Amino acid sequence: MSSDALARLMSVDVFRDGGSYEARFATKDGRLMALWLQRSAMPDADGMHHRELFLHEDGGFTPHPRLLTTGSREEQDLLQRLADFVARRGQDCDPDELARLRQMIACIERREPLFPGMQSARSPPPGWPN
Repeated sequence: MSSDALARLMSVDVFRDGGSYEARFATKDGRLMALWLQRSAMPDADGMHHRELFLHEDGGFTPHPRLLTTGSREEQDLLQRLADFVARRGQDCDPDELARLRQMIACIERREPLFPGMQSARSPPPGWPN
């Protein structure tokens, strides 16, 4: 198992801005991995409305959150890490937190397209993830 494997779900929150999500994990080697899924102003036919997905990893190449492009290798790797975590450690999580994480994953899988070269319309809250 790699040292960046997700070891513990610290929190999953849904914000009152209309549905942005934040999830925080501790990795096996004790680092923080945080995700911010920003709600969009344009809901789809089912009322879903997410677009920008930001990833922060302590000790990463950049101290700033990275914006993940829809369908990118990085997004696919993240979704696999999340699926592995739910399968391996889901039973250890608070049921409400796990339900919110599953909702967040579903929103990531069907978020509005953000392709290479597109500008982010929004960003995480100032100072995130601190």
